[in-house]
Amino acid sequence: MEVSSQALKYDRVRGITFEAGAFLNIGTDHISAIEHPDFEDYLASKLKIFAHCRKACYNLDCDEQDKVKAASKDCPCVITFSQKDGSANIFGYDIRSDKGKVTFRVRANVKDVVDGAENFDEEFTLGTFGTINVENALAAISLSVLAGVPVEFMQSGLAKANSPGRMEVFYSKDRSRIAIVDYAHNKLSYEKFFETIRDEFPDKKMIIVFGCPGGKAFARREELGTIAGTHCVYSIITEEDYGEEDVNKICREIAGFVEAAGGKYEIITDRVEAIKKAITLMDEDTILFLPGKGRETREKRGILYIDTPSDADVVIEYM
Repeated sequence: MEVSSQALKYDRVRGITFEAGAFLNIGTDHISAIEHPDFEDYLASKLKIFAHCRKACYNLDCDEQDKVKAASKDCPCVITFSQKDGSANIFGYDIRSDKGKVTFRVRANVKDVVDGAENFDEEFTLGTFGTINVENALAAISLSVLAGVPVEFMQSGLAKANSPGRMEVFYSKDRSRIAIVDYAHNKLSYEKFFETIRDEFPDKKMIIVFGCPGGKAFARREELGTIAGTHCVYSIITEEDYGEEDVNKICREIAGFVEAAGGKYEIITDRVEAIKKAITLMDEDTILFLPGKGRETREKRGILYIDTPSDADVVIEYM
């Protein structure tokens, strides 16, 4: 399960002990008047996870290493994972991608840390698109080591694992056009996505259809607007669970940051119509990015959740 910083802050998992837990990263996404008042509160809340785990792993590539390491001492058995630091217990290296198919090697030095575990150096293949998923795979491998899963099952599991709506790739019938649907919704996930696409498709132009939620995570409007304006040739700004806030106001705020970053844009508040318009703008040199909603089939409009086609459904029908 995923345990949110809010669940940890307000003791919603009090009394629950997890066999193994993973700490992936820390950003600034959930700092607001109704979530965490500042970064210190957000980080302290997330770090409570270690006190709930019999075993844990954490990412040596994330920020605030000193505080993460200190908090991990609340857990009896801890290992680390990394793509950058060869001293990690689980080290991912020789990462390669061929048209989105990712392979990499993992060197595990765990025998002296985890009871019953053996060291290994093996190759893994991902069933999901993009090098962006290597970090998640290393966390999954680390949890598997802590749980005593044999290496061959880790390999077969990662090769088959695919989460609908997560970096899901769609092609036009002649395979000349590419659309990618994902749940990316904050600065960290946007940055990692564009880093992946830049590495794997350096000659492709990017069109994006995106929005920001109403009533929370207000910093996203500047962060995501700036990233879109910097990396995309065109942005279509649309709804994303605007709730009781004015959707046009949200879109105009985002648009100001897209424009300030040098990007071109238009606002189409109906998400289905926005995606249909984006598809008409595509050519063989374009990748269409649809972040935020993945395979979700509802939009929060006002106080109601309205049934809608998912981003993937719209792409399948119209591209």
